[in-house]
Amino acid sequence: MPKDRALRLRASRSRRGCVASAHIGPSRSSLSSPGQYGASIALLPPFDEFLIGYRDRGASLDPAYAGRVVPGGNGIFNPIVVTGGRVTGTWRRTLKKDNVTLSFSPFTEWSAAEREAIAAAAECYGGFQERVPILEW
Repeated sequence: MPKDRALRLRASRSRRGCVASAHIGPSRSSLSSPGQYGASIALLPPFDEFLIGYRDRGASLDPAYAGRVVPGGNGIFNPIVVTGGRVTGTWRRTLKKDNVTLSFSPFTEWSAAEREAIAAAAECYGGFQERVPILEW
């Protein structure tokens, strides 16, 4: 990653479970104006308020991918990957005794920095589940 860009990771637990996000963007020293930032990444569970709280989800979900988030339009939501406030893919988990496999399905290809941030969020999720995370891209 170029030195004028930074990857800042943050992971914490909340009442809802593991809240993990990563900031991808210019380093603070290279910002030309206040408030200029890159994207944050979060792995959100199904039925998170980020999507279900709104009738029109167009601000955060491209309608072309709505069928991948709510297959068949039946009201059952898949877990989502959010990058910079937009849904960029889905994920699912498979729990086993000692590990949890996280499988990701991006809508478009994620950058190396985005994948690194998603991996960090997955590490947090694995810690929350008290299992070793295994990632499938």
